[in-house]
Amino acid sequence: MIQIKSLTTKITTAVVGLVAIIALVNVALVYALSGEVRQDTADLGKEVKEIIATKDRAIETLVERSITAQKERLDATHQAAAASVQLDTYGEQHFVAGKHAGIASSTATMIRSAMMTGEASEAEEIMEVLVSNREILAINLWRPDGIRAFSDNQTIDAVNIYTGSDGFDRRSTERPERIPGQRRVSLTNAFHTASNNVVAEGKVTDEQGQSHDVLYSYFLLPNEEECHACHGDGKEPRGVLEVAISRSELIRLIDESRVFLEALKLEQEKEEAALIADTRQQEAAAHQASKGYTEVIEAKLAHVDDTQNQSTTVQSVVNLVATLSVLSLIILMLRRELTTPLRGMTAAMGRLAEGKLHILIPGSGRSDEIGAMAGAVEVFKQNAQRVRDMEEEQATTRAAAEAEQREMMKEVADDFEASVGSVVEVVAAASQDMRDSALSMRQAAETALQQTEQATIAAQDADSNVETVAAAADQLTGAITEISSQVAQSAAIANSAVEEARLTTDKIHGLAQSAQSIDEVVGLITDIAEQTNLLALNATIEAARAGVAGKGFAVVASEVKNLANQTAHATEDIAEQVGAIQASTRESVEAIETIARVIADIAEISTNIAAAVEQQGVATQEIARNVDEASDRTTEVSTNIGDVRHIVEDTGRAAADVSEGAAQLSQQAEKLRHEVSNFLAQVRSG
Repeated sequence: MIQIKSLTTKITTAVVGLVAIIALVNVALVYALSGEVRQDTADLGKEVKEIIATKDRAIETLVERSITAQKERLDATHQAAAASVQLDTYGEQHFVAGKHAGIASSTATMIRSAMMTGEASEAEEIMEVLVSNREILAINLWRPDGIRAFSDNQTIDAVNIYTGSDGFDRRSTERPERIPGQRRVSLTNAFHTASNNVVAEGKVTDEQGQSHDVLYSYFLLPNEEECHACHGDGKEPRGVLEVAISRSELIRLIDESRVFLEALKLEQEKEEAALIADTRQQEAAAHQASKGYTEVIEAKLAHVDDTQNQSTTVQSVVNLVATLSVLSLIILMLRRELTTPLRGMTAAMGRLAEGKLHILIPGSGRSDEIGAMAGAVEVFKQNAQRVRDMEEEQATTRAAAEAEQREMMKEVADDFEASVGSVVEVVAAASQDMRDSALSMRQAAETALQQTEQATIAAQDADSNVETVAAAADQLTGAITEISSQVAQSAAIANSAVEEARLTTDKIHGLAQSAQSIDEVVGLITDIAEQTNLLALNATIEAARAGVAGKGFAVVASEVKNLANQTAHATEDIAEQVGAIQASTRESVEAIETIARVIADIAEISTNIAAAVEQQGVATQEIARNVDEASDRTTEVSTNIGDVRHIVEDTGRAAADVSEGAAQLSQQAEKLRHEVSNFLAQVRSG
């Protein structure tokens, strides 16, 4: 396991680790919640849009099928009316045609009967009488060659020749008349088919020059047995009776029928146009309503999306909470790792400043900056102890030297006073003793000089250590100042975090309101679905009334009803999801309010810590002041030791001078002894 020695590294490691953990938790939480809510919102928008689009498509299909069904109903109604009119018209036409056929058949029968009796003039009279009927506009009798009968004498001549008599008088005037070309075709057709059912439309001009529409009916006049007496027994028909019956009544019926049908068709077109216009207007209104709903939903979804984007500020709040948590950890670590040891260190340095050198320095066994500071204070303690020991030793040495000097001077004085007669011996002995004393003084001075140098080195070390302690105290003061600044900044950040938490709470309340708005939109969609269901039910009833023509419409109505039910179920699911969103929003509000209260508590703690750190800064400044005073005292000790060194050096030089004087005095004493000896010798000899 790696052991971290640096306090800064410990704090930094703890901060980085906690921030990393909080950041990871924050990112995971924010992205998970935001992604889930955003996905739910997007799914909700898609489902609502799909429902509206499906509803619009169903409405379009329903409208188209409704238009088709109503058009079919109108067509059926008009066709029924037209069929009724046509049926009436056909009935009247058949009645008129039957009447015409009856008139033509009766006319042909009467004329044929007259012709059978051989009374041609009677037949002509019958034709003239019948033509006076307003329904019969013309009666013509045509021979097979297309010449009108009774317009020449060909038939009369043939009969007279066949009978061999002049029984039939010839006509005085002859005006042969041929049948017109188009009627000739019908005449030929009647001869060839030997049928009385040949008819043809044509026109007849009356005496006033007015043209009338007629229906020509052709009746074949066969050569029956009654005619054989005059015309022989040939099988060829004798002629064709052409009866022109007026078609005015029939044309009137046809015209009235056509006018009625045209009016009916025009009315049908107007009704269809009005139906299409009304249906399209309803469709446009439905589309406009759907468009309005879509715009409202899109606006609500956009608002929800904006709220979601704004709610991502929760990440910032979590970051602030993480920062405050880191600061709380720093505060706890500072209390445990810095404040308590510094207080102990301050107390120890105060006792050292009072001269209590027997105390123990706290934190000496630590390996971080506090341990290094404790080591520096321990060095300061040792140097102070060493300076005290040096002062005591120097005082002892000075006292011994002074005592020895006083004893020597006393002995010289005593010897000089006690033995005047033996001055030379005394001087010699004194000089020798002085020489020995000077040597001892010189040795003592050298020893004192060495000790003084050691004391100087110790004082310099003490001064250096004191400067180190002063620098450490300055660094500590700076660190405490920085901590105070950081704590103040933390308090400000905590206050800002409280404000941000309040804003976030407001935004999440906005999210709740948006969710409530979505709930209202869902209610609106539910109402629309219920109305659509009612419309589908009504459409089903109308389709059932329409019978077979409304089957397709009934299928569409059933599909619309199913779609409305699906819409209702979907809106119920959406309502549940919106309820879940609202519950999550309430939980988020409660969590953020709890975070805000915690941040407020942390802000208060940060304020208290700032006050405590400020007091610690004052104490640290007092330590720095005491260290400065200790530095001054150490400098003074160094100065005093320098003075002592100068004195010791002066003493050494004085001892050297004394030793040199003693040597000279010994020489003079020896010379005096020699002179005295010489003198005594001279005295003795003399």
